[in-house]
Amino acid sequence: IRINSQSGRGGISYVMEQFFRIILPKSFQRDFLTVVKHETDDNSKELMPQQVFDLFDDYYINVMTPHALSTFSEHSLGDKLSEVEAKITYLGEPVTIKGKGKGLLDAFVDAFSTYTGVKFSINMYNEHAMENGTESAAITYIEIKRADDGQIFLGAGVSRSVTKSSVRAVLSAFNRMIK
Repeated sequence: IRINSQSGRGGISYVMEQFFRIILPKSFQRDFLTVVKHETDDNSKELMPQQVFDLFDDYYINVMTPHALSTFSEHSLGDKLSEVEAKITYLGEPVTIKGKGKGLLDAFVDAFSTYTGVKFSINMYNEHAMENGTESAAITYIEIKRADDGQIFLGAGVSRSVTKSSVRAVLSAFNRMIK
């Protein structure tokens, strides 16, 4: 199977699901289609399945610059509130951030928004296992919305921990937003 500039969302989604067990949400299908078309048109070439995955990986998954996740911990503050402390790096320099929210991601967004001064929210969240079994990695898809103009940015994270893949996805989307 090869993907070219004439391939649609369905063809790209089929390749990602059949070869890599990645089930793209609709917003990722639309956005990734433009990335693939750009790649195939600019280089006048077809892409093999691994090249499609590599393009997706480079563009969306665990985008670690300029911000990268080192560690994080979540503390429950009762039934409705969580606190998160995360150690991240900014261009290789360590930074500790803290925030509160209605769950891990809400608290992380609070901490990260406070640290960067850029207000944003999670607009869409989706995740699934990439294999069968308890040892499977999870992929999380995040759509964030910048508060000042409502613009949407996509990011994905992969980890054997769903919570870690979720936080990585937020960072990926944010890093793509500030590029």
